[in-house]
Amino acid sequence: LARQVFLSFPDSMQQQVASRVLAVSGQSGTGAYSHNNLRDASNPFWYSTQFQLPDYVQLPGPGGMIIPPGLGSFSGISVVFELMGLEQRQQPMPFASRHISETTDLTLPDNTGMTLLPKPVEIKTPLGAYVSRYSRDGNIVSVKRELEVRLPGPLATPKDYAILRSMSRGIARDLRAQIVYGLR
Repeated sequence: LARQVFLSFPDSMQQQVASRVLAVSGQSGTGAYSHNNLRDASNPFWYSTQFQLPDYVQLPGPGGMIIPPGLGSFSGISVVFELMGLEQRQQPMPFASRHISETTDLTLPDNTGMTLLPKPVEIKTPLGAYVSRYSRDGNIVSVKRELEVRLPGPLATPKDYAILRSMSRGIARDLRAQIVYGLR
């Protein structure tokens, strides 16, 4: 999906697209994309982003913030389980296996003060796993998240759906985890 999205607009429009993606997701700022060869389907596709959200947190003073989604929403972890709202399903549904790695490095102002990070999360199921880790080095907070979904085919059975839905709920909680900053 991400490869298709990048193929749909010229490189010259990437800053405008980045600004729009931020705005649609409730963030105000600027950003840019970089990626590997869009037309080389023999290798996994990757892209990276840089974004600035100057008014994302209220400084100075203590506060809390979730890790901003930034520009990683084309096919990232946050969108994998969008269709998991129903309590249960009676019929199989299309659902692709995948492996997604996301790293977010947040640069905090030098005078931010002590920061409390979320606890790491590890979720393991018969259909996949999710791991998140949080660390800080100086004024850089690093968030590493990895999701692997392994289905035997292109469809999730009602039994698979129950497992995936349970997994998605734990992941959603982690995606809302907060960094507490500015403690003295």
